[in-house]
Amino acid sequence: DTIGVCLQYPRRRVYYLHSLSNQSVVGTNATCAQVAIGVWAALTTMLSEPLQPRIYFPTDLYGTIYPHVLFSNQRVELFECSLHNKTWLVQEHIPELHLRLPRGKEQSII
Repeated sequence: DTIGVCLQYPRRRVYYLHSLSNQSVVGTNATCAQVAIGVWAALTTMLSEPLQPRIYFPTDLYGTIYPHVLFSNQRVELFECSLHNKTWLVQEHIPELHLRLPRGKEQSII
């Protein structure tokens, strides 16, 4: 199961991808495991951050503990591409993102 996000700019694209095979998950499937990690990250954020009551998109939570819990519990790849002569070329590939946790913040890992 693969999930991803593509952020497209005029001369640049950024891709975040996560893949998980059903065989690597015990007792459920890859999709359920990915959803569970997202829910865990959201609940951890709600319990540890002073958020105002409203609906949040994941990008709204990048300044919180949310991405740290998410990236600590699933392998996320980064691809940055740029446009050269009408062709998209990979400029950077990070096989596994590791975000630094802000000082004083603890991280839940499942």
